[in-house]
Amino acid sequence: MPRAYPRGVLEISLRLTCLLNALAAGTTTAAHAEEHLNRWAVAHHVNDPDELLALPDHDPTASLPIRQALARLEHGGIDHTRAPESAAAGIVRTDPEAPTAWELVLPTPGNYAGLRGPARIVSEALDTGTAVICHQGAWAGTMWIGTRVGHGVHWRILRANAPLPPMSPLEALQELRAQMRHTADLLEGLGLSAGQRPDTVAPRLGSGYSSGDQAVLETAWTVWHACQAGLDSAHEVLTAHGVRTRLDALYHLRHAAGQAITAATAWPRTARPPH
Repeated sequence: MPRAYPRGVLEISLRLTCLLNALAAGTTTAAHAEEHLNRWAVAHHVNDPDELLALPDHDPTASLPIRQALARLEHGGIDHTRAPESAAAGIVRTDPEAPTAWELVLPTPGNYAGLRGPARIVSEALDTGTAVICHQGAWAGTMWIGTRVGHGVHWRILRANAPLPPMSPLEALQELRAQMRHTADLLEGLGLSAGQRPDTVAPRLGSGYSSGDQAVLETAWTVWHACQAGLDSAHEVLTAHGVRTRLDALYHLRHAAGQAITAATAWPRTARPPH
């Protein structure tokens, strides 16, 4: 069965990604970021079991208000003496002097969305289907995973390996459009239409991103939700081969849409690589 995403967690994770990038750029504060997140859920708490934030007198088994975590990210870098063991083996390859950049990833079984371990962390991200991870800079490999708890969100900050570099928004959009054409051809061959446009609106990325980034997000967001709706429905008139072909096509298209969502969030103006 396709994963059922908790209502709002995907949108809130995207909003957190944008706010973390704004914090890194110095265009917002921890207090303002918390205030913005509280519009999406009434309370946010953070558990830091690996003590990545290195907060004084912090109990790694306890939760803390999200403002404390955001303030730590706003004012300091990661303690590299606590880097993952894999860093010593050369698995983590990121320049700590590069501008910090966070991305939203949507891993699925068989498509880990660029995550490179450890296996336990990837498994947790797969369980929720969405995670926020720093792909560049001093916090590279730091991951946030959120779950709904009543009207609030509980976040876990975990130590992962730095992910594979995300695509540029343009590259991801080109790949998504190619996959959209391929999927349309497959569905047409099965005698199926594309279905109805989902009733969803992409969140705004914010002033730290370009209008092109927002356009990529809007296309990818619509396609991703259309695929999710398609995976949640069944076509009993199809043969077993037709059912499998349809599901495979939707899974591949959803993956391409997820890559484009990642790319749209991953490269705010302050973190774009030189051309």
